[in-house]
Amino acid sequence: LASVTFMMGTFYLINHPDQDIKKASWNVISATISIFCAVLLFQGVNGLVEKYVLGEVEGNEKLELMVDFLHAFIWFLLMQAVLAGISGAVTLDELGCGGKGENEEDPEGGEGEKEEEDSDEEQEPEFLRKQVQLKCWATLFGHITGFACINAFATLQIFVMTKKTK
Repeated sequence: LASVTFMMGTFYLINHPDQDIKKASWNVISATISIFCAVLLFQGVNGLVEKYVLGEVEGNEKLELMVDFLHAFIWFLLMQAVLAGISGAVTLDELGCGGKGENEEDPEGGEGEKEEEDSDEEQEPEFLRKQVQLKCWATLFGHITGFACINAFATLQIFVMTKKTK
C-alpha cells in the first residue's frame, strides 16, 4: 500500500500544474537515480580493484590504504578531465591527442580559413546541450568520487584504530 501511495504521489507531483513543483520533483528524481547509478558503478569498480589489486595481498593494511586513496584520486582526476572536456575548457587538439597535426594538410582542400561563427540562434542549443551534459556528468562523477573518498577515509579510520589497539 505504501509503494502504491508513493508512486501515486510521484505521478501527482510530476504532473502538477505549478511548474516549480514539477521542476523540483524532476530534480529530486534525477538526483536519486544518479546516486543509485553512482553506488552501483563505484561498487562494481571497487570490487574489481579489491579482487585484482588487493586480492593477492591479504592483511597488508598500508597497501590497502594506499590503493584506496589512489582509487579515490583516480576518480577525482577522471571527473576533472571529463568535465573539462565537456565544458570545452580543454580540447583534444590542445592536448595533442586528436585533430590535425601541424604538418597535415586540410582534407577539404581549403586554405584553412575558418567558417563564419554560428549565429546566436545556433549557439544557444549548443550551449544548453553542454549545460545539460555538464550537470549530468558532474552529478554522477561527483557522487562516485564522494563514495571513493568515503571508502578511502573509512580505510584510514580502520587503519588508525587497529594501530591504537596493538
